[in-house]
Amino acid sequence: MTSMKIGIIGAGNMGGAIARGIASHNAGSLTVCSPNRHGELDALKAEFPAINVSLNNANAVDGSDAIIVAVKPWLLDEVMRQLAPEIDWSRQNAHFDCGRHVARAARSFCWQ
Repeated sequence: MTSMKIGIIGAGNMGGAIARGIASHNAGSLTVCSPNRHGELDALKAEFPAINVSLNNANAVDGSDAIIVAVKPWLLDEVMRQLAPEIDWSRQNAHFDCGRHVARAARSFCWQ
């Protein structure tokens, strides 16, 4: 069985917790991205050196089997406008953990 590639967009409380859970169970190749320079990515990399980190959100999408969007609700529109063209919707699964109603998050798929 091949290892799943997982990309997480957002390294704050939610994204960081998800990343730590995945990394602590060696559940696949993991890339965590956040354009913010608040130290979250450095902390994740120090705790789990195998995690790939990037300031470019598109790196979480590139080659990933699953994409987890863990951003503040008011950032979802902007993030998805950036990333929707990069996502291969026929192959990649996208999950939203941003505290926004599912119907609102589903509209993200229309930004292509």
